[in-house]
Amino acid sequence: MLNITTSAIRLLGWLLAASLPAVAQPEIFNYKQALAGTVKNSTLNVNITSLNRTTGEVVFGGGDSRGPTTPGLFFTWIWGDGTSTNGFFPQTRRYADVTRNYLVKVIANYSATEKDTAEVLVIFGKGKITPVALDPKLKVYIPAQPVSLVSSNGYGIPPVRPFSDAFFTDVSRADFEYLFHIGATIEYDFVNENVVLHNGRFEQYALRDSTFPGAYALWYTRPVSFGVGNGFLKGAESDFSSMYHEMAHNITLNFPANYQYGGKIDGPANAIFSEAIAQIFQHAAGYELINSYQKYGLDETWLVKLKENFTSNVRFQRSMFNEYMNTGMAFRTYYDASKNDAQRSREVLRTFLTVPYMFFRYVEEQNKGYRQPVKRLMQYLSRFNADWLKRFDPQADTPAANAFRATLWVAAISYTFQRDLRADFRAIGYPVSDSDWAFLNPSFFSVSANTVNLPATAGSVSSLTVNTSSADTWTVTSSQPWLTPNLTRGSGSQAITLTAEANTSVASRTATVTFSAAGFDNQTVTVVQAGTAPSLTTSVNSLTVDAAGGTGTFVVSSNTNWTVASSQPWVTATPAAGSGNATVTLTATGNAQPNIRTATVTVSAGGASPQTVTVTQRGILVLAVPLEPTPTLYPNPVTTDLYLTDLPAGSTLRVYDLQGRLYQSGAATQSLPVRNLPAGTYLLHIDGQGQQAVRRFQKQ
Repeated sequence: MLNITTSAIRLLGWLLAASLPAVAQPEIFNYKQALAGTVKNSTLNVNITSLNRTTGEVVFGGGDSRGPTTPGLFFTWIWGDGTSTNGFFPQTRRYADVTRNYLVKVIANYSATEKDTAEVLVIFGKGKITPVALDPKLKVYIPAQPVSLVSSNGYGIPPVRPFSDAFFTDVSRADFEYLFHIGATIEYDFVNENVVLHNGRFEQYALRDSTFPGAYALWYTRPVSFGVGNGFLKGAESDFSSMYHEMAHNITLNFPANYQYGGKIDGPANAIFSEAIAQIFQHAAGYELINSYQKYGLDETWLVKLKENFTSNVRFQRSMFNEYMNTGMAFRTYYDASKNDAQRSREVLRTFLTVPYMFFRYVEEQNKGYRQPVKRLMQYLSRFNADWLKRFDPQADTPAANAFRATLWVAAISYTFQRDLRADFRAIGYPVSDSDWAFLNPSFFSVSANTVNLPATAGSVSSLTVNTSSADTWTVTSSQPWLTPNLTRGSGSQAITLTAEANTSVASRTATVTFSAAGFDNQTVTVVQAGTAPSLTTSVNSLTVDAAGGTGTFVVSSNTNWTVASSQPWVTATPAAGSGNATVTLTATGNAQPNIRTATVTVSAGGASPQTVTVTQRGILVLAVPLEPTPTLYPNPVTTDLYLTDLPAGSTLRVYDLQGRLYQSGAATQSLPVRNLPAGTYLLHIDGQGQQAVRRFQKQ
């Protein structure tokens, strides 16, 4: 809370504390639901009905009035110790390690795609903190001994004093200091390290004020400090969000180093800057902390506590925004605490809380986290100078000063998100001044979208708008020849189109379009063009081969990968897989049977209708007139040599197995060696003088 004089500070601080209730890689946490002002309508709940800290046995109760009803679907229990099971309520779990805590998640599986989740924390002991090295010049101390504070600008210093050891029970003094140190490190980064340092350091001291119900910043003391009431240090249940808020005052009011806001904007109009920016900092720092909790050495106990703490005040911001909108959007930036005007105090509260609410909303829409937007916001606000201060006019309650304060925030947030947001804020009652806008010159250069999706068809077009506050020229380049902008150079704000050639591949493809202007960061647009629908055809749908076996070919035409499979082992395909257009050769073994046989060869490609080729093979020809005299073979079964009698001169022999595989062929002889044949049943084909005979024999 911003401090002016001791009495004024405490009155303003009390009013704000009374109005604001106590309250963070892949992203595991955000403020979307809190900002939306919605409460999840869940029928699932889980709780702990008993916990034995000696045996580690925990009984979980709760239930789900909706309940999974599809056969085979259960509740999935993720136990927090690396294991999971499926089952219904209640559940009993015995944990082997009772020196740590566990975050248990229960997933209700209503269907294969519809689910709900509830969590409960199993607490066997204190949350665990394993500190990591942080910048020592940003350390936050909770001293056990008195600290000598000096005012840097003549403001009075309240009677703050050290905290005794009695205040540290489940959370140690060192762990409190470490948690504060994390916040200071994140917030120092937010201001791009642009703050007034004391002896080359930005150390902060948390000191006790037993007469104050909340906490307040003492940004002007050297070393920098903040006062904390007796009830604020409550172990793991402490309001870390509010204390990050006070540290945010210390950082932002000592920013920028060459012309800090503190000491200049103090007075009845201070809240529209100091309170709004502190709200942004505390919750942005909370977001960064929670999403990186493991990086900072915190366990899941702290994750749960911090998520609850930092979310609560964002819900309050949403409620205040609703109240602001529902009470006529009275934009008030001036409150004289000495007049004790409760209505004006409430109007100022509603007004300054719209700033972080709108800022958070834009951040969450981008889905890129808080760090870079806050750093960019502070990059713009670091332009603060005497001319800005004159128009800010913190001691005046005039339309001109009110308009400048509104326009300052709109300019800063527009610069942050690189687009003109005047219309958005005018729609919620901000008295934005175009002349102040021009004076503040929130130069921006942006494009209306950062991703574009196009269909595969030729001539697919996407329209974009370049938004800029400058008339300077800018250029456009495409990283791929298949995507062409309608212009390569432009000026001011204007629309452009991107046109794509046909994508004949089934795979999607990506191009990057870069917009460049002197003095601005490049803006890029990722263009993803969908692949064309998979296609697949074959040149024939049937082939015929002779009984003796042979080959046939067909052509596959496709724009994607494909495979070939035969329904019968006597037909094989080469190649068995391919891509694009190719010729496939089918090879059939001989058919030793008189009957015709068929096989289905299927060509498949993902997303396309499969194509089939039917292969028909003739059976072996058996003449109506058999060989005369009838050949005889013996012994049968046979082990080594098969003997044949009554063979016509010039006969030929072929030996097939019952699958039609040819094993031997050649001129007929009276003795046929078969010792090398595998054991089984074979067919001996005898051809001679235009006639044929088939004899079966068994090889042992």
